[in-house]
Amino acid sequence: MSFIRFMKKCIGAALLFAVGLLISTYVSLSLLYRCIRKGYSSVFYYKDRRNGPPPFHYNAWDEATRNSPGESTKKWNHAYVTVPESGIRFHYVYSGKLPEDLAVSEIDGESVMIPDASNPTESRPKLLMCVHGYPENWFSWRHILRYFDNPPKELENYFVVAIDTRGYGGTDKPSHYKAYHLNNLVSDIRGIAEAMGYKKFVLTGHDWGGGISWNVAKIYPEIIEKLMILNCPEQKSMEKTFKQVPSQFLKSWYMFFYQVPYLPELITRLSDYKIIEAAFNGKAGGIVKQDNRLTPGEMEVFKYSLRDSVSGPINYYRAAMWPFAWPGPKLKYPRVKTSNPLHGLQIMLIWGTGDKFLSVESAKNTGEILNAQNGSKVVYVDGASHWVQQDAPDEVIEHMTEFLLSK
Repeated sequence: MSFIRFMKKCIGAALLFAVGLLISTYVSLSLLYRCIRKGYSSVFYYKDRRNGPPPFHYNAWDEATRNSPGESTKKWNHAYVTVPESGIRFHYVYSGKLPEDLAVSEIDGESVMIPDASNPTESRPKLLMCVHGYPENWFSWRHILRYFDNPPKELENYFVVAIDTRGYGGTDKPSHYKAYHLNNLVSDIRGIAEAMGYKKFVLTGHDWGGGISWNVAKIYPEIIEKLMILNCPEQKSMEKTFKQVPSQFLKSWYMFFYQVPYLPELITRLSDYKIIEAAFNGKAGGIVKQDNRLTPGEMEVFKYSLRDSVSGPINYYRAAMWPFAWPGPKLKYPRVKTSNPLHGLQIMLIWGTGDKFLSVESAKNTGEILNAQNGSKVVYVDGASHWVQQDAPDEVIEHMTEFLLSK
């Protein structure tokens, strides 16, 4: 690294840290005010879930019994897959049609390919991989997973996999923030698919999962059959939005806050993950439709996902923004460079217009770079929040179904 480049990184890091400290001061003063108003003990506490059993909805959930679960509640299919190139073991939940040549161990849930299985490529079910955002996990795709338990005949040949990305839930959690560099996250997606025997698949991502999915499509377009993104703009479109809508910087305050060490982890855990509850169910950005707001039992699944560490999810932002994290590790798989990889893919961006974290202009800007000639498009879900697939599951499933069946 040249001296000039090093100094630029130092200046960038100093500015980023300064903004983070400024926001941290405000957060700390707000925390002090809460302590004075409500008492220290009502703020500095959280429930330790590391050694306890998983919450009920982690093992079973369905729409009919979500408010009063019991023995009739439908069970989830949990499994794991290890990516040889990275050594990371990923937890996932699946629905739809399990490939005949993919066995799930009854002992430890590990997925293993069966070399001699008679399952020709042309008859093998298509893979639909769902990638969650922050601070979620596989459970944010519960409505889509249940839909593919009994889909219409035209969609019966899909194997739907909702993963926990690295650092979340039952997936491995590297400790260093550089392990969460985008190159690793992109490689993870391809590695998971290949470990399940797939060279090409349908990819859908929301929030951070959308950011990962955009980059998978840019770096490895040859492995993507179709791409569906939910409330996550394409990177250059987002950069354009920052110039058009200065208030987007205020909406993105937490990204800068997360550059500070230790304090974000503390704040996230306080009052038993109050900040997580506010994100999903709060008035300033939470799920809009009252009937679809998370029940206490459903909220427990997201809290349980963070039981071992909250550093992993926060490190996504550190690895993405901290100057000394770049250029980052090499990709785990070779790439075939193309001049405009997104132009050749069929892409759908689903956007909840009630998103309080991302401006709708970023969706419009993304729409400008899509290739409308091949069926790529932006569809809007009126009034839905940032958590669009949880806020308006019926509308999202309708759009996804139409897109999957389109030529």
